[in-house]
Order: sequence, then C-alpha cells, then structure tokens
Amino acid sequence: MGPSRRLRPEDRLRASRDFLACYRGDRAYSGALMIVSAPNELGRPRFGLTVSRKVGKAVVRNQVKRRLREAYRLDARRGDLPARDYVAHALPACAGAGFQDMKRDLWRGLGLIGASRNRRRRGRG
Repeated sequence: MGPSRRLRPEDRLRASRDFLACYRGDRAYSGALMIVSAPNELGRPRFGLTVSRKVGKAVVRNQVKRRLREAYRLDARRGDLPARDYVAHALPACAGAGFQDMKRDLWRGLGLIGASRNRRRRGRG
C-alpha cells in the first residue's frame, strides 16, 4: 500500500460539529446514498460516514461502512476533490448493495455536490 492511497486520520471527519456543519450545507442524492458537504479552510477534502440503525443490524452497518470507506480510499479522484468536508449518509437500500454499486453511487454523489442544478441548500443556521 503506497502512502498516496492511505486514508490518514486528518483526512477523516471525526468531530460532531464537523458532521453537523455538513448536514447544514449542500446535499445530493445518488442511489442508496445521500452526500452532504460543507466548505472547510484546510485546503484538502475530508470524508466522513454515517450509517444509522435503519440500514440494519451492527454487522450490516459495519460492512456498509467498510465498503464505503474502501471505495473512497482506493479511488484516485479523491485528490481532485475541492477543499470541502463530505459526509456519505447511507440510506436503508445500502444494506443490499454490492461494493461496485456503492462505489458508483459514492462518486456520482460527490460529483453532483458541485453541480448547482442538483444541489439543495439547507435553510438552517
């Protein structure tokens, strides 16, 4: 594994306030995922995941998280993303999706987040 493919701790969202800021920002739906995003001042993209109990029991939720994290980590396009915080929120349909489907939905959603015609602004804050 090369250093460029590693998902470093500073490339991940961890703080609750960062997740909440994303949920108040832009959003796009892609297949079984909702992608939410907010700008950051760090000069690099950061990625986080939320998988609720609606998706399934713990084993299923952890499998979904592992697959989404890996789909993000392995793709070279993550270096081309703008400096924003991104959260992939798994919808219940994710439970039955395969890796390739999740990967396609993730990257389609990340692409849609910047397209103004598919973006919805949340009016809170």
